[in-house]
This record gives sequence, C-alpha cells and structure tokens, in this order.
Amino acid sequence: MQCLDPNIVFGVELSDAHREAVGTLFEDTRDRRTLIGHGAQDIAGFIRAMQQVGFDGPWGVEILSAEHRERPLTEALTLARNSALKAFRQAEIGSGVA
Repeated sequence: MQCLDPNIVFGVELSDAHREAVGTLFEDTRDRRTLIGHGAQDIAGFIRAMQQVGFDGPWGVEILSAEHRERPLTEALTLARNSALKAFRQAEIGSGVA
C-alpha cells in the first residue's frame, strides 16, 4: 500500500460484482454489478485498505445493473445507501474497532 499516495485520490466509488464476468467485460460492467456486499468482492477489505493509506475524502456508490435501473428511484437510492453503510460497518468490525 506504500505505492498509493492518498493525496492523489480525490474520491472513491464502491462497486461490487460477481466472481465471473457474463458476456463482454463492458456488458458485465454495464448490466451486472450488484448491491455492495451482494457480489464476490471484498468491499470491507478495500474500505479498510483505503483508510489505512490515509484516504478520508468522499465515497460514492456505483451500482451499474439492469436490475437496479428497474427499481423506483427512492428504493434504488435507499438500497444502495444501506448496502454501502453495511460495508463500512463490516470494515470497522474487521479492523478490530467496533
């Protein structure tokens, strides 16, 4: 992690995905991302790693998914927010700070 200077990172987008891509990488990225914590990525570990290098800037949530686009806006925003907050709680627990 010494190769990452937090001063050059101005924002972080959280995204989760299945282990294997379906279709082309573009199609998979555009249509198959999951709510945070519903895929195979170690989101809590990524959050901890970014915090350990000193990142304290803004965090975003990026859920590119055909399924998510079909949800009513309020529901989609609530699900995205709640899934991201859960990942931050898991990151905190995994760091030994609770």
